[in-house]
Amino acid sequence: MLQLLYKKELDIKKMKGFEITPGFSKDLYANKKDNDNVIKKVLESEGGLSINGENITPMDPFYIPEGLNSEEKLDIIAKDLCIERKDLAKKLPGISKSWQESKRFLTEHLLPEEYNLRILPREIQNVTGFKSLKELEEVFSKTTRIKKTNGLGLSPYYCALAKLTIATNEYYTEEFEGLKNESAYLVSQFFQECKNGTNHFHFARKAEEEWSHVGILLSDSSWMNAKLSFRGKTKESVIMKLASKPEISAKEMIKDGIGLRFEVDNVNEAKKLFIFLSEFLPNNFDTKKLIFENTNLIDETDSDFFDELKEKNVAFLQEENPSTHKDFSSAKLRGAIKVPQNGKRDNMMLYRNFEIQVVPTDSKNETGLVQSTIYKRIQKLSLFTRLFGSFDEKFLDAMCQEASNITKIAKEKIKTYIKERSLARVSSSISKNIKYITFDHFSRWEKAGLIPKEFTINKNDRKRFEEKEK
Repeated sequence: MLQLLYKKELDIKKMKGFEITPGFSKDLYANKKDNDNVIKKVLESEGGLSINGENITPMDPFYIPEGLNSEEKLDIIAKDLCIERKDLAKKLPGISKSWQESKRFLTEHLLPEEYNLRILPREIQNVTGFKSLKELEEVFSKTTRIKKTNGLGLSPYYCALAKLTIATNEYYTEEFEGLKNESAYLVSQFFQECKNGTNHFHFARKAEEEWSHVGILLSDSSWMNAKLSFRGKTKESVIMKLASKPEISAKEMIKDGIGLRFEVDNVNEAKKLFIFLSEFLPNNFDTKKLIFENTNLIDETDSDFFDELKEKNVAFLQEENPSTHKDFSSAKLRGAIKVPQNGKRDNMMLYRNFEIQVVPTDSKNETGLVQSTIYKRIQKLSLFTRLFGSFDEKFLDAMCQEASNITKIAKEKIKTYIKERSLARVSSSISKNIKYITFDHFSRWEKAGLIPKEFTINKNDRKRFEEKEK
């Protein structure tokens, strides 16, 4: 829907903003009044509603109903931002910060490099914050449903940025910075002398910003080399997840807790490391509920390995996720572990969920079309769909070209893979231009009755995804 095309021959000072091309998304923004009551209920709900079995949250509608008075609008804003209505005025500095961050996220993180001019329409650039509730209400009001006879205007921008502001505000109200500190604390404790007087973990050297080469002395006195990183979720990754997935909240993401990742040479070394960790952790930390989760890494018939885990009171779970590529393999040990709050030694101790993922270097996870670089572009296309409704061929090409530049895989090969895996072609009575929508969101919206009748997806695409879901 959003066509962010910059023509170099134009004087940038004369540009009034990006061209927004019409398409099926105009149907969404100009939806029938029949849905106004449903949209109002969604916006006024505490986190969303279940409609025909689908989770629909304030991140899903593409407009606010007409006829709302000032108090109704401010009530909706407070609910969607999880702020007490009486506190809304004093929270304006924080809301302004989230608004500015949402603009930065859209232009610097979500858009592909080809569109890195990072220019928003001047009107939106000039909105840097909210000094009064009246200013906040005025900006929110610009997401109101448009009339069929009008152009889209800037309503889609305001709508998308309002959604991102909700996600960004949620990031700032939770403990993500503290979680990073707790992850760093746990890693530092690994390299201390253990209760039996042995140092099992040794730094070799820093490899990259997020990786370190380490040496590990196993319980049988054998030596293993590995690469270690710990997950301190970046602001962008958290906002991406909060804005993309209707079932995810910041509180749930905090529950994911601390994440460590080891890369070892092969599957046999991965098994040795899991056996060692399942003994090392409970012997040196206050842990509970250890679970081994397998995703195509360890052969389920390897009874010796699983019997040894069972002896160490580790439960077993075989992950079966239909969206996981058949060539992706990993395994993780997860549970709960006591760490000082915010990673500060003298703070109150609390149980934090953790997971330690182990991946062999010889796995196929970062080869071919399984690479995280391509998966991240699929995630971005899904989020862009949720924010704007759909995207055009040029936007898809730009995303695929960006992935191609990094992976050195041909753009058309990546494009074919993404289209077959995640996208459906769309058409409407308004435009004959090819548009795309990620099927995950289309399926939810259709089941919830939020897709207008004027809008259809390609029959072959529908058949393909319905067969996948069986």
